[in-house]
Amino acid sequence: MYCDNQIANLRLEQVDLQNRITAQNARMSEINSAMSRENALIEKSEIEIHKRTIELTKKQSEVDELNRKLGILLSRETVMTITAAQLHID
Repeated sequence: MYCDNQIANLRLEQVDLQNRITAQNARMSEINSAMSRENALIEKSEIEIHKRTIELTKKQSEVDELNRKLGILLSRETVMTITAAQLHID
């Protein structure tokens, strides 16, 4: 059987453990809040990255189209230059 001193020590230990649990729960709550803020920031960044990726894809398509048109113009100019040179030779 426990004596009064042992019972008092157990109660003191119980109160100490409850206080530590309360403090750890408060800390966990702070960490969860910080994580929520960080997750929101990450989500916002991911959305911005997605938007910019779409913009870059569109701009790359425009550049590709302009390069295609330039290629056509340069090949026409080459043909016209060769034809003009042949006219002068003949």
